[in-house]
Amino acid sequence: MIFIFVLILSVGIFEQTVQADTQRSNSNGIRRAHRATDEKLLLSPSATPLASSIECKADVQKYCAKGTAQAVTNLKVLQCVDDLDNAVNLISKECQNRIYKFKYNMTHDVRFDDGAVKYCAKDIKYLDECNDHTDERGTGRLVSCLYDRLSNITEPSCRNFINQLQSVIFTDWRLSEYFSTACLADITELKCGRLDDDSDTLPHNQGAVIACLSKKHDGLSKLCLKHIFRLHEMQSNDYHLDRALYYACRDDRERLCSQVSSGNGQVYRCLYDQKFNTMMSADCRKEVHRRQKVVVTNALLDAPFVRACSIEMREHKCVANPQDPDTHLSLVNLLLCLEGTMKKGNNIKDDCRREMLMHRRMLMSDYAVSPEIVAKCKTEMVQHCSSLYQQGASGTVEQRGGRMIHCLLNAARKEKTFSPACLTSVKTLVVAVDPGNDIRADPLLETACRSVIDTLCARIKPGDSNIILCLMDNLKNNRMTDECEDRLMEVAYFMSRDWRLTPRLMRSCQKNLINLCELPSDWSLTPNMSDVSLGEYLSCLYRHKKQLDNECRNEFQRIMRTRTTSVGLMPEIEDNCIEDLATCKNPEIKGE
Repeated sequence: MIFIFVLILSVGIFEQTVQADTQRSNSNGIRRAHRATDEKLLLSPSATPLASSIECKADVQKYCAKGTAQAVTNLKVLQCVDDLDNAVNLISKECQNRIYKFKYNMTHDVRFDDGAVKYCAKDIKYLDECNDHTDERGTGRLVSCLYDRLSNITEPSCRNFINQLQSVIFTDWRLSEYFSTACLADITELKCGRLDDDSDTLPHNQGAVIACLSKKHDGLSKLCLKHIFRLHEMQSNDYHLDRALYYACRDDRERLCSQVSSGNGQVYRCLYDQKFNTMMSADCRKEVHRRQKVVVTNALLDAPFVRACSIEMREHKCVANPQDPDTHLSLVNLLLCLEGTMKKGNNIKDDCRREMLMHRRMLMSDYAVSPEIVAKCKTEMVQHCSSLYQQGASGTVEQRGGRMIHCLLNAARKEKTFSPACLTSVKTLVVAVDPGNDIRADPLLETACRSVIDTLCARIKPGDSNIILCLMDNLKNNRMTDECEDRLMEVAYFMSRDWRLTPRLMRSCQKNLINLCELPSDWSLTPNMSDVSLGEYLSCLYRHKKQLDNECRNEFQRIMRTRTTSVGLMPEIEDNCIEDLATCKNPEIKGE
């Protein structure tokens, strides 16, 4: 029987209620015994509740009582203040200080440590760093240590206990001793707030401080960056815990994601998907973008993603040292690892596939979340995509939504002035997102071709390049639109230059490529392989076409037929004859 602490901060320390886990015990007697023990552990009847205190009584009556004569619990008071717009100015300074001291006393009460020892005994035993703090009762260090290592905790009772503390710790970073110490210099240097600022007592400004530091994570000290990343990892399960995003997106959540339940990162996912909805407020879009950039920098901070793909990541060694708490893994590199695993025929769970698709859509929708594109392609964006690029602008719906990335894809196949650094970044992004495998990973392509898909490919199941190949087979169909064809060719251009982006060919011909063409058995999707090397493998298959397995031969012939629909899909001709093709009236005519 696992009991979950619902910490209701009460009378100087806190009051609590205990509710059973979904798997209830068959013994009511055992349940009552546990509950009685927990109540003795956490009840403290000695001090005045917040709602009755001299400092907060008037504010609680004005903003939280809602006309009722019933006593307002401490939990309700804290929730009320957290949800109150402009609370920093509305709630009196005396009440703000009372709330802060209340939380501080709670987190430093010895019964906090007693609860941790009770529910986390097994984990504490194996976590040496935390075990060292068991004798430091009343410091809050034991709980902070467990909190920082939540991803390593195995006992459900311990996870439940620590999860109940999040609403306290996340709403005021000064309650985390290690965070305050690690980031004090960064907070001051980067002008993200002051630890001794009286106006920072309420969580609104606390969230702003964390948001400020996360925006400037490239300039943080190593120790502070570690703690900022820890916070983001913990926040990734519940958007309420990212205070800056929560306050900016409350109305947007009700307007755009009202049917989505909170928890397991579901509200984040919905907001990501709605990022370029014109109904989303600019403030919310800004905070969503901030959070996405951190996840792109280190995908391990997205707990639901890591949880869904943990088995695959471990089996295929996507993380060099998963036990290292300082391990970083960019989203692009994680996707390359998981995509490569899938293309080699290994099984990927449906939950992991869904998370991968969501993150692939995120990368393809907004060039500005990809640091490599922003850093390496500025010149190309100014030269070839000037109508979409505004220097110094934070970005608009028109600039993003996948339009800038597709503009770069188009320029990469037509412009000689494209720099190698930018081209490599664009190729890496395309390989990681792999829109040719599943058109849903490319929102702009999917939107541009929706009418064609509904008409010509309606019965085709997404994934495995099914939709893309159907569209390619129908390039000459009079129902193919110019917009769809243009976006399609921008993606197909890169597919034709990298056979690894054609899953059917990879799956059908992998044995032949290894046995006949000396493809290394440990091949991967890393961008180290040049276009020439990639092309040599297809040439090898052609030279050995009579020795190919039937399945491989059929798939190879189908690929060759598709490539004849446009000279742009035949790199061996286009790349060697580009100057001569320029003299043709229209080298891009379908079928030429």
